[in-house]
Amino acid sequence: YLVATELGVWGSDDGGTTWSEQNTNLGRVPTYGVRQFRYCDDDPSCRAIYIGTHSRGMWRTTTLNGASCAASCKLPTDIPSVAQDVTDLTIYPNPAVNTTILSLDLSNGADVRIRVIDLSGRLVKEFQTQSLGTGIQEIPLDVSDIRQGAYAVVVSTTGGRENRSVMMVKK
Repeated sequence: YLVATELGVWGSDDGGTTWSEQNTNLGRVPTYGVRQFRYCDDDPSCRAIYIGTHSRGMWRTTTLNGASCAASCKLPTDIPSVAQDVTDLTIYPNPAVNTTILSLDLSNGADVRIRVIDLSGRLVKEFQTQSLGTGIQEIPLDVSDIRQGAYAVVVSTTGGRENRSVMMVKK
């Protein structure tokens, strides 16, 4: 067993009868989470322990779970890039009253989905998906039925997602 405490990580090998400090290199710092995940696909029995602390960041170890993990495990060394086909996304006028213009530059033609989301993450309005060509596109958006406040306009395509904030004001 492993537990996260205000004094770091503590472990038990006998079902919780006795506990010992497991803070080598970590120190006695408030620890708020201990999670175990598969370390790599090469050896499914090898699992890593991830520890989240208050002041020392995130830690990973493969020595606290009793398994011996091979050092030859192939881990990813880069983050795959996501194709972004939407660039230069702007909304004007901002703040908007009844209508606003969404301007975007598409590197490839794409089906574009436009949604307005409130600050709680709720969908407020969704505009019909449009198939747009390459280049700069300007799309008028009727926002007259949206209440005054702050919102995010989310533009989604198969190549990714971009968002911008917009203020709605009513006169």
